Order: sequence, then structure tokens, then C-alpha cells
Amino acid sequence: MAKKTVGLTIDVDLLKKAREYKINLSAFLEIKLREYLALIDKNNEWARPDSNRRPSPREGDVITTRPRAL
Repeated sequence: MAKKTVGLTIDVDLLKKAREYKINLSAFLEIKLREYLALIDKNNEWARPDSNRRPSPREGDVITTRPRAL
């Protein structure tokens, strides 16, 4: 897997705490970013077009009733 050096900004106190626990920030960020992207992809699956072009249940017809004037 190709890696690239990037510059990030982080709260100084947070960085100190992470170093106290010897957290590898690069590895942690990669793991959490993969998890987050998978979550976004999962939540947006319904928005992707597929071979079935029928409207989704979210787009179904809505029957509204209006009160009639007496």
C-alpha cells in the first residue's frame, strides 16, 4: 500500500495524551478513517443507482387527506 506524508494540525494537549499512551497516530487515523468511510458508504448505499429503477419505498406515493369545508 502506498503511503504519503501529510501535515495535520492537532490540539497540543491531545497529542501529549496520545503520546503518554504510546498511540501510533498514523495507524490510528488510518483505522478510524477506514471505519468512518465504510460507515458513510453503508449509509449512502440507497442513493446509488442500481439495475432496479423502481422508486424506493422512501419515494412512494403519499395519500394526503385535506379537511373539507363544511
